[in-house]
Amino acid sequence: MNTKRWRLFLTVLVMLTFISKALGMASRPPEGMGATRSVDLSGNVFQFAMPEDFSRDMPADDLVERLDISDPSIFSDPDKGTLIRRWWDIKEPGFFGKKLGTVMMNISVRKVPDNTQHLLGSEPYDVTDRLSFMLMLTEDAQLKHPKNQYTVAPSPERDPFSYYVPDFVTMVGNKLHPSFRDESYGGQVWTRYGVSAPESVLITNYALPVTLNLFLEVSFYYSNNHNVVARYFRETARSKMHPILSTFRILYADHNPIKNIVEHDWHSETTQEVVDRHKPQLILKLFGEEAYRDVYLEAPTSSER
Repeated sequence: MNTKRWRLFLTVLVMLTFISKALGMASRPPEGMGATRSVDLSGNVFQFAMPEDFSRDMPADDLVERLDISDPSIFSDPDKGTLIRRWWDIKEPGFFGKKLGTVMMNISVRKVPDNTQHLLGSEPYDVTDRLSFMLMLTEDAQLKHPKNQYTVAPSPERDPFSYYVPDFVTMVGNKLHPSFRDESYGGQVWTRYGVSAPESVLITNYALPVTLNLFLEVSFYYSNNHNVVARYFRETARSKMHPILSTFRILYADHNPIKNIVEHDWHSETTQEVVDRHKPQLILKLFGEEAYRDVYLEAPTSSER
């Protein structure tokens, strides 16, 4: 290659590197992962990678690489918002490792539901507000699993064919504990929560708003075999699934207000801190006047303790 061509090659290489950085293209996936996938959601590009040793026993549709989220008809059927669904067989280490169970990953775009529960007010859910976003996820989970027992804790008498959707918060003593956790991937704050499903299946969901009316949800369904301890299976399975999470990132469209929310505002406060900031209101609205009085009106003074 002569000097002129070599200089031209270097110039093109530098330009491509600059363009890739400017567009926020994903870095190389972690070891053991396949190529980075991209899904165009009307200008908002979701990127992720995953292991490619999929289960041979389960169906695998092609990835939806482009979805017009401005078309309301795609949400008439929940499956129309599904971008990908994949299964993995989880085995113990080693060539002859025992099969422990399976994990299904489902990635979908979901419409923000109407606020029908009015837990803290009748206003529509605001996905830019962390508290409202968690309330919305609670109602959405209950809508997805209509045959659930979310008002009582799991017990031996619980219907084994029902789902258990946790309450938005639980109260222990005078403290509130949210059913949600914050997870940071790609510099963006995702919201994680779990649902117990029939046959000891555990569903772990990760949600991030895409627009003011839509959110992205990645769900992992952990299903252990009957002769396998659930905790051992889940620990083994999560070690395989966790690298997928580290590849998550949405490249938001220009002027999308959600970008600043999830990349900056939500980093300043955890889900627990959000709940603590609204604690008086939450106790009064969700647990009643008696609980509110016990915590705020009848608490002993320092001299009485």
